[in-house]
Amino acid sequence: MTRSISALKRLGRIRVGLVGDDESALDDHLAVLSILPDYEPTALHQLPPESNHAQSDRFAPKIGSAKELTSHPDVDLVAVVGASPIARDHVRDAIAAGKDVFCDLHVLSHAKTAYELAALVESSPISDVVGLFPRASQATRYVGDLLADSFVRNVCSVRLYANLAGAKASLLTSFPNSVQTISPIAELAVHFLDALFSIVGRPRQFSSVVGPRDTPGEAPSTAVQLRELCAIGVLEGDGVFSAHFDEWSGPPAVRIDIAGDGGKLKIEAATNYNGENVAIEAFRLGDDRPQLLAIPRSYKWISTQQYPPRTVGLANLYASFARDLHEGTHRTPTINDAIKMLELLQLIVEA
Repeated sequence: MTRSISALKRLGRIRVGLVGDDESALDDHLAVLSILPDYEPTALHQLPPESNHAQSDRFAPKIGSAKELTSHPDVDLVAVVGASPIARDHVRDAIAAGKDVFCDLHVLSHAKTAYELAALVESSPISDVVGLFPRASQATRYVGDLLADSFVRNVCSVRLYANLAGAKASLLTSFPNSVQTISPIAELAVHFLDALFSIVGRPRQFSSVVGPRDTPGEAPSTAVQLRELCAIGVLEGDGVFSAHFDEWSGPPAVRIDIAGDGGKLKIEAATNYNGENVAIEAFRLGDDRPQLLAIPRSYKWISTQQYPPRTVGLANLYASFARDLHEGTHRTPTINDAIKMLELLQLIVEA
């Protein structure tokens, strides 16, 4: 990742301007940014213009328009919160102004918009982040490092299961003014496949089965209300994977099994995958029985007790982005990463 001009000039706190039409989501971002030590919220503009956000008076000077916020000199990072039809314009304006930018996955649900924004990022010095939360969770990062250190040696098989009823707290997206609705099951798949493939490698071939749709007979699309989705395939390293997503309730919300020729790892979350209550079980050749692994303190970038459960994933994502800027790493999902997952999902749905 190339650090942005603003981050290079200012390696202190990252000044954030927030713009959006969803007051509850804006409150979530403000709550997180006000606690994280690497950030300082400096500007807020809620849409439509006549809206009067309860916390807008804490910022001075008062911002008169979204355009003014995206070009404001006291803003390093523009967080475009929500997915209204004009959210993409705010992302575009932020990039043009040389600001780092956060946007939600739903902003990219229209392919033409997604490719345009990715091209703008590619041709600019800015850094971008997309609201794909599970990749930044402490469990994903810890297990990813275990795999990189050959804990199971060569990955032979991977199995992922997630249900919407249990895992929805891991997503933090519900935007009534979305540009184009992404099916909740499709959104669940994008979030967790992004996390999975970030640690085991991307698939090189796959096939899929899509369960009943709420709108039978229509052309396949990520906007169709899928009820169930299953995919199997082969990973870049020749291991096989399977993934199953459905609406049904009941534990676990998320389970990931990774088997190698030297051992096994299992990640299981009863509710919020982004939080503390995630169990990691390990078994290596020569062990008598599986053992529970405690996630080391170095992976706990935030104190989860400080945040409402639904915002823990958002806090981890912001913490990951700050570390990327300061350390020159690339842990945090970007617009390009989201496009790859949306393209893969479209292929899965159409297969």
